Amino acid sequence: MIYKVDSSKSKVEFLALAPLHKFKGWVEEGFEGEIDIDFDENIIKDIEVIVKTEFFDTGDRYKNREMHKYIQKKKIPQASFTLEDFESMNDLGSNKYDVSLSGILKFMDIERDLVLNIKATKSENRLIADLNFEWSFKNYGLKPPQILFIKVKDIVKISAHVEFELEK
Repeated sequence: MIYKVDSSKSKVEFLALAPLHKFKGWVEEGFEGEIDIDFDENIIKDIEVIVKTEFFDTGDRYKNREMHKYIQKKKIPQASFTLEDFESMNDLGSNKYDVSLSGILKFMDIERDLVLNIKATKSENRLIADLNFEWSFKNYGLKPPQILFIKVKDIVKISAHVEFELEK
């Protein structure tokens, strides 16, 4: 079954720490993609999710300007995740699943492997995926940015809530 990303119900949040500060941000629109999943066999055949970087937001126009400049939003308009290796999908009952997989996270045109553990919930026409992971500037060969003269630490905590709708 193929499910398409429902951009209006999906959200990614990120938290970057700096001395005495927290930089919080989110993406609430600009999602595209799909997942091909077989619930009878408990396997995921394919995933691709794209997020348009123009929608990365911190709630502060100065921080947004610095962030968008750093991530080169005009030159590199999207980030993406593509499935490489499906590992497991454990049926927990009540249409809930624990999913383990790995793929390629492409950010700023740099690709790196990413292992994900996902909590998935299925309803009649929807699939909801919730996940958390840590992302490193250094792993991408990048120096952590300075936002408004404050240097951000290397690790960014990311949580995502992605909703998919059954393709009609």
